[in-house]
Amino acid sequence: MAVAKIIKKLGTISPNGREMRLQLRHGARGKGALIQSVIYWPWSDKSVEAAYNIIYAAAERAGVKIAR
Repeated sequence: MAVAKIIKKLGTISPNGREMRLQLRHGARGKGALIQSVIYWPWSDKSVEAAYNIIYAAAERAGVKIAR
């Protein structure tokens, strides 16, 4: 089973604050592939929970294990 990492990135400034981006990537740094990307609001618990649920579902569909 391949291993993937969750990467947090600073997103854009939206009308109601700054957004964050979660990416699920696998492979070597600089040569890996993007599996899923999600934009969320870090101050909203619902948004954070939904973003992580999407990432975990994408990992399951892609057949990768998330590295901790």
